[in-house]
Amino acid sequence: MNLAELGCVLARRNAARAVASIEQLQRDGVVPWPCEGSWQEAARLRARFPRLSLADAFAAATARETKGTLLVLLDEGLLEACRAERIGVREV
Repeated sequence: MNLAELGCVLARRNAARAVASIEQLQRDGVVPWPCEGSWQEAARLRARFPRLSLADAFAAATARETKGTLLVLLDEGLLEACRAERIGVREV
């Protein structure tokens, strides 16, 4: 979900660079995470925090599921939701 959103945003700027950027992320260890177990948590988060996009709700749910830290760039709604839910978050 988030790789698709990132790909979409990057492709609007430069399609060839979008593919290269995502490939680089994957070489750096960023890999897709199956959403079968995350969708219910993503739905709960989105219902509780209406300002969250669906992709952000999936990112937060995945961070919770993997006990990882979510990197967030200038998104107060997502930061607020993660802090309230005690999801590991780091502002970049």
